[in-house]
Order: sequence, then structure tokens, then C-alpha cells
Amino acid sequence: MERVRTLDAYHVIDHVAEDFTTRADRYQFIIDAVGKSTFSKCRHLLLPGGICISTELGPRMQNLLRRAPI
Repeated sequence: MERVRTLDAYHVIDHVAEDFTTRADRYQFIIDAVGKSTFSKCRHLLLPGGICISTELGPRMQNLLRRAPI
């Protein structure tokens, strides 16, 4: 987590301590660095035109670079 903070990430969420998909916040960009979620679970967190990427392909490869509708 400290390494990600050095990259100036706005929010860094510990996947062990919190399920980020339950947050009320919305984001322009989500990077699921541990592959714990899917695009369908993150979609509601994205601002219009926001992007979600994951280190895992997910079911039916849904986690390839995905963008929220503009």
C-alpha cells in the first residue's frame, strides 16, 4: 500500500480490511491490483467515462479494460 501511495494515488484501499465495492464514493479510475472484484461489481463506483482495470480477467473476461458509459 505504501508503494501505491508513493505514486500519488488519491485513495488506497486495503482489500483485506474493506470491500471497496460497498463504498459510496465514485471514481474516475479504479485499479483492482489484486483481482478481487469484477467490472460488474465496480461499475456503480465509476464516474461517467470512468475506467476500471483489474489484474484478473474475471468471469467471461469481463475485466479487460472497461469504461463506464459517458
